[in-house]
Amino acid sequence: MKFFYISKSTFFTYLLIFCFCAILSNIYFLFLWIALFGVTLFLFRKKKINHLEDQITTQGTIFAPVSGSVFDIWVDDSGDTNVTLLTNLFDHYGIYMPCSGSVVDLSFFKDQYIYRVFNRDTYKKDKAIAKIIVKDSLENEIEMSFIRFFTSRRPELVVLPGDKGRRMANLGYIPFGGLTTIRIPEKYEVVVSNNDNVYATDSIIARISSIDK
Repeated sequence: MKFFYISKSTFFTYLLIFCFCAILSNIYFLFLWIALFGVTLFLFRKKKINHLEDQITTQGTIFAPVSGSVFDIWVDDSGDTNVTLLTNLFDHYGIYMPCSGSVVDLSFFKDQYIYRVFNRDTYKKDKAIAKIIVKDSLENEIEMSFIRFFTSRRPELVVLPGDKGRRMANLGYIPFGGLTTIRIPEKYEVVVSNNDNVYATDSIIARISSIDK
């Protein structure tokens, strides 16, 4: 739907249940269902995006693909810097292109846990349930991997390898939040710190200090 990350079929299912409750249930249960429906719409609301921007001045910049906070900044076994963002229950669930470019690869994996509590000392051992690799206009590959909350499903992604899009293009959403790890290319410098709040499409995660011309 235009304003929410729920399908029209799900919306009309809620509406039918509401009508059923209005006819057969008592007034208290009806109010409870209205409150539940309102909370669902609030949680799955879409972020308002201003798609007008200068594509030149944002070149060589990685923006936050999700909203939340910086959970950790770390270096993996390959020597690459990674920035992990934590999207909480009340953050926007949308996943967006961190830069203008194309989707190179898209992968899904089986989750190894039903219940999970995030801890900075142990979460790196968890395997991602989905990965997206995006190539920017400077031919740098940016990998985003996702780990779900115990309350969440795997990310709902609406792109395929080969798709091209501008920064801020919607890639899908991660229901009820989770962890998003961005592998930063070597040429980029991270400009955020642990516990910083970030906002999808607005906050800068990393940038190239100078672009070779």
